[in-house]
Amino acid sequence: MRKGRIGLKAGLLTFYHLHHYGAVLQAAATQRALASLGWDCEIIDYFVNQDIRILKPPTTPGRAASDAYNTLHYPALKRRWQRFEAFSRDHLNLTPRRYQSREELCAASLPYDLLVSGSDQIWNPTIFPDQRFDPVFFGAFSPLRKIAYAPSFGTAHLPEGMEEELKAYLAGFSHLSVREAAGRDIIRDAAEREAEVVLDPTLLLTAEDWAALAAERTVRGEYILCYCISRSGALEPYIRRLAEETGLPVVQLCGTRHKLHPKAKLVFDAGPAEFLSLFRHAAYVCTNSFHGTVFSVQFQKPFFTAVSPRELAVPDYMRAFMQENGMRFTEVTGLEAVIPQLDVLYMTRIQRERFVDPLEYERNKGVYILTRRKLERAKEKMLVMHPLPRVDEIAVDVDDDPRAVYFEQARCGMFARMSLLSDLANQPRLDRTPGVEIGTKPVCRNPRCITQTQPYLPPLVKKVGGVDCCAFCDAALG
Repeated sequence: MRKGRIGLKAGLLTFYHLHHYGAVLQAAATQRALASLGWDCEIIDYFVNQDIRILKPPTTPGRAASDAYNTLHYPALKRRWQRFEAFSRDHLNLTPRRYQSREELCAASLPYDLLVSGSDQIWNPTIFPDQRFDPVFFGAFSPLRKIAYAPSFGTAHLPEGMEEELKAYLAGFSHLSVREAAGRDIIRDAAEREAEVVLDPTLLLTAEDWAALAAERTVRGEYILCYCISRSGALEPYIRRLAEETGLPVVQLCGTRHKLHPKAKLVFDAGPAEFLSLFRHAAYVCTNSFHGTVFSVQFQKPFFTAVSPRELAVPDYMRAFMQENGMRFTEVTGLEAVIPQLDVLYMTRIQRERFVDPLEYERNKGVYILTRRKLERAKEKMLVMHPLPRVDEIAVDVDDDPRAVYFEQARCGMFARMSLLSDLANQPRLDRTPGVEIGTKPVCRNPRCITQTQPYLPPLVKKVGGVDCCAFCDAALG
């Protein structure tokens, strides 16, 4: 094993095996940052619950549709898979042995002076099969000294009953840092310790460092690079205008499957090195990815970013409907500022099905969480409602607050549904609407319509004010 300048060895606990640009590149960055400080750093090859196969068993209609899509582009996706594996092999210093359990690590003789946990969402309990922390990512298999650099919990609030478990895991760390302020608050509340908020590891390297890891130029001439990992509704008008004003072609690095520009060249086969090359040589970048923004900055590219995903906003067609009908509304991006003004707070879950990238869902699902602390600023008679079941958007300590009426809401909803079903069952029968022949009607172009992610659905059309509209989302067709 290569010796560090200070003769000490570090074992790094992180996600690297995910075929996700941000995960692989942050692992490479953390390893190189430690090496720059004189440490001989090795990533502990701990392979956990991530299925990186291109084609997976079609357990749901959505999974079957995804496999159909992947089959269509299989040659390119296979090259992508091979390039990820090659990048890890060539640029990551991994342990010679792969570990698949905590028990294997406990039994191993590890040659390290230090264990480092980080970065990425290694401390997010909800991404593991049992919805619990994975003790391996806390180094809970060794008495060695431990520090944390920029791990993320992926949420602003821990699931109920996990505070003591977290406190016990953190007791073995001599130094703590996290990637987000929310993580600092979680550690402060659960373990009564302070953690510094630090930079994502990809920002610790220079543009020259990243250029050395990039592939050769893959696209000739100047181009606009588009990279979106979730629906891109907010970006598309800017992409179109930028293409019109510059006359440059659009190259789309496929994170989302929705085509961002009618004439975009789609890139399915980029590995991490090709990802870096595309950013390095772009004339402009449009992205809604955090790491897309990071590498635009690293390579000093003019860019437009919408990091807060458009999936969490009111759909355009709903906004238009309210405006056309004189309905007053206000759109806000945070709960704390407006909660003192509210008479009713209706909470809902952030819907996984709106996200193409599962990691993007994990990053955003905890954005709006109601806690007892936030309720302290609310009106005494404000009502808190929720259709139930919840994920983690309402902390359980809110349940006993007299303003929480969602359990009674669920009970009343049962009776309301029974009444509606009874009334509908006794309505006179109407003539059946003629079916729509598949493939003969206009296809909905609303990027947030369910038909964009579930291609097996047939186009359905209905008239709204004499205009042909999509029966799934009400967006105008044509």
